[in-house]
Amino acid sequence: MLGCSDKIIAGMRILIKPNVLAARKPEDAATTHPSLVRAVCEIVKEAGAHPVVGDCAGITSAGATAEA
Repeated sequence: MLGCSDKIIAGMRILIKPNVLAARKPEDAATTHPSLVRAVCEIVKEAGAHPVVGDCAGITSAGATAEA
């Protein structure tokens, strides 16, 4: 898994930081595509860990990012 599966222990919480730059739609390719984030989360779950998705988009509000 992405070269780090040996570091994941069942039950761990793993932070997935998707690089949310701005409130843009996935088609704009300005941020990590949601399908990639979803796939990484699935890999983490398959390893027995708990994925946590988080980022800090410094140029917009949380509501605007969620809306995009």
